[in-house]
Amino acid sequence: MKKILIAALFPFSAYAQPSNYIIKGESPAKNNNKWVYLTKSQKTSPDSVMIKNGGFIFRGTLAEPVQVKIFIKDPEAKFKNNPGYRGISFFMDNSTIELKVTDSIQNSLVKGSTAEDHYTAFKEATKSKSDEYMVYLEKFWDMSRLDKVDTVRVNYEDRKDLVKNQYYQKYIDYVIANPTSPICMYLLKQYQEFNDKVMPMKEAFDVLPASTKTWPSAKAFSKKLEVALRLAPGQMAKDFKVKDTDGKWVSFSAIPDFKGKYVLIDFWASWCGPCRSEMPNVLATSKKYKGAGLAVMAVSMDETKDRDKWLAAIKEDGTQDMYQALDEERIAADLYNIQSIPQNYLIDPSGKIIAKNIKGIHLRRKMAELFPGL
Repeated sequence: MKKILIAALFPFSAYAQPSNYIIKGESPAKNNNKWVYLTKSQKTSPDSVMIKNGGFIFRGTLAEPVQVKIFIKDPEAKFKNNPGYRGISFFMDNSTIELKVTDSIQNSLVKGSTAEDHYTAFKEATKSKSDEYMVYLEKFWDMSRLDKVDTVRVNYEDRKDLVKNQYYQKYIDYVIANPTSPICMYLLKQYQEFNDKVMPMKEAFDVLPASTKTWPSAKAFSKKLEVALRLAPGQMAKDFKVKDTDGKWVSFSAIPDFKGKYVLIDFWASWCGPCRSEMPNVLATSKKYKGAGLAVMAVSMDETKDRDKWLAAIKEDGTQDMYQALDEERIAADLYNIQSIPQNYLIDPSGKIIAKNIKGIHLRRKMAELFPGL
């Protein structure tokens, strides 16, 4: 029902934006002669104008709708203390937008942005599920002191993940129901950041009009989606070369111990706290299922200069019996699109990817599924 309600809010068949934007600002006299800033992204310097006679104007052109921030800098404020840099964030498109500053910049009123109207409607329609997910997420963070396989934590994590999936599915539902909406690419990028389910992203991206797919964000998303599809469960694993503990180059496909076995490729580093925290679980899994047909390949992201730290970490963690490799040139990492660690891929005896990023209780469950009775 939510999907239908959102779609009904915007009955037009296509989103067509003008060629430029104008932001007409109105501000109390107390802000005269202060500078107001417009930030479109963290990668570019903000635009700025001075407030004169209670008003200011920004003009420009956007390649696509984006989230922006407008703030008034208090000359006497220290940046680290932040109050002089607080502002208002909203979606902006190539249109005429009115911004009325009331008692403070944070409470400004924004009118005229179609993209902001769409985003506001989306937030309102998904607020209850968003609030529910945040409650679960915050409580789960509070459980960080508990062991990862503690029954209470595991049961709560399952419920948290269920609510998360329900919440982010609304992103996909919205895009499919409103393919011409100016916020579709924003929602897809958010989904991509917090989920590794490839097919829902592809299904949603495929319904977007050709005009949207020319946007810079859409082109970047398409490239990432292509990589994700190549690495999705069901695809054949790609061969790669790394160095073993003796410093010799070795190909993944040429390692005898991996023939006819399930192989867990675990990307980690000696300096990575979360990796070292997960390593006892990986080690326990390796020991339990090694004789049943599982091999673990621990691929370190340490640099050449940190080779000694890598070897020391292996000894400290007691993982000498796992196959250890160094990916100092990021050959494997780039091939498997490793942007953060820990990450892992589970390969079956035929060389096919069957799972990725399974950690904690999820790794144990997958092993129990593959090796029942152990």
